[in-house]
Amino acid sequence: MKKNIAKGFNNDFVPDKPDLPITGGTYLTTIDLLNWENCLCSKKVINKKSLYEIGQQFNLPETQSALGQAKYKNKKIIEHLHDGRMGNYEALLISNKNEKFTIILLDNNYNGRVFEISDAIISILKNQKYKLPEKTTGK
Repeated sequence: MKKNIAKGFNNDFVPDKPDLPITGGTYLTTIDLLNWENCLCSKKVINKKSLYEIGQQFNLPETQSALGQAKYKNKKIIEHLHDGRMGNYEALLISNKNEKFTIILLDNNYNGRVFEISDAIISILKNQKYKLPEKTTGK
């Protein structure tokens, strides 16, 4: 692993193995992900029709589209959510075009809390009551 990459670890501070079982993995920053989201939605990467097509979910339970979860109005993307996890790394991108916000969370100590954290951030942005998730501790 590169020296400038945050290493994943569990709640007992045991680091992930250096070579996670994944091929073709990339290490992205929040700026990388924000640039990607902005380019996707501004038709710099693909056109509006293609963006709509890859955002369509399969008609099966618990599946996502190639974009993750996408909502459209008149075939224009208005909401985009994509999450992923490998080892103790976790990432979440939530974008709401109508409300003009994008939230990107990157975590190297997986606790399954990024959705709760993003819900709290959205509530704060909307001046609503919020609850922060409880801290998870090791043994």
